Amino acid sequence: MKLFTFALLFVVTSASAQWSNTTNLFYDSLHYESEGPYCKFYFAGNKTLVTSRTLKETEEALQDADFCRIHNSYLVNMKFVERYIRGEGGEVVLTNGKKLAISRIKKQEFLQMFERIRQQKSPPIFVGMLRAPNRKLFEPLFLGGFEV
Repeated sequence: MKLFTFALLFVVTSASAQWSNTTNLFYDSLHYESEGPYCKFYFAGNKTLVTSRTLKETEEALQDADFCRIHNSYLVNMKFVERYIRGEGGEVVLTNGKKLAISRIKKQEFLQMFERIRQQKSPPIFVGMLRAPNRKLFEPLFLGGFEV
């Protein structure tokens, strides 16, 4: 698994400078944003971290994990995607409420991964029986939160 490509990262903030385990940084980050030759990590609670790695390098390090490149500028952690909003490319809404655009080119790849992750997170919810048209039998009714 290439997740451990760079196991330690030297983190410099206005308050301190320290080595940090990148595994926690990767799994706890909501999404990454390209800022030219830098990559900005976004965490819950509006915390951010800027690294000297590019978004492409970050994506390569995370290729075996549940991260998806949804745009030239964004890489999202799929476990923090709350929902998808339809559109030409569409948008994702993260658990912190932030909306990010999906490029048309990346849309199909995102939708496939989103459906796979959604099925892993929660199976369909059984809510009752529904009478099928032109039938005497009742069929189970399942609800899901995914729209395409």
